[in-house]
Amino acid sequence: MKVGVDSVMLGAWTNAENMNSVLDVGTGTGLLALMLAQKTKAQITAIEMDENAFNQALENVVASKWADRVEVLHIPFQEFVKKTKKRFELIICNPPYFSGSLKSPKKQRNTARHDDDLKLGDLFLGAKQILSKNGSLNLIYPYLQKEQLCSVAKQYGFYPAKVLQLKANEKKEPYRFVVQLVLQKTDVKTKVLEIRNTETNDYSEEFKLLTKDFYPNQPHSKI
Repeated sequence: MKVGVDSVMLGAWTNAENMNSVLDVGTGTGLLALMLAQKTKAQITAIEMDENAFNQALENVVASKWADRVEVLHIPFQEFVKKTKKRFELIICNPPYFSGSLKSPKKQRNTARHDDDLKLGDLFLGAKQILSKNGSLNLIYPYLQKEQLCSVAKQYGFYPAKVLQLKANEKKEPYRFVVQLVLQKTDVKTKVLEIRNTETNDYSEEFKLLTKDFYPNQPHSKI
């Protein structure tokens, strides 16, 4: 299973404690669904529209120790919203964010990275319909598109509650941000995390502490 830093950061940062129902939108290999299954007792629904990715996610889930709590469905998000009767306390998604840019010859890569099949408006509209009143929508997105995402979110009644800005190291500008969006206006709590140390280029202590449960062979120490 390929493990991308973006998904690991989103899954590790997301607080799923005491959750009963979780939806992973565009699960890909199933990584986020399995990370959350490791963190919580919740029943998790993972949906994926790409057939090859769905088959890989299903294979990974079946091979895991959490197969009894993770359901993998081959369905587009928009169709799932129309059919489901469930309400979710947490919706998590590493959404496609390229729009109108040059595409790869590989269809699966395009589906994962380009927003042709899941635009932000579709994501927020659907999430609002199936999210519980006090639930949250957790995303990771390019930092340069932060204002765009928050503007679209506001149009659908979503507001940031927590933000984690990700920097490659302390000398770099943020390149991603992880955000918890809720349906009520609230004070925003913002933190910054540097992935690597500037001088040595090894992982920072904060990064190792946050991800230690998912990188078990990686040494870590207290910050």
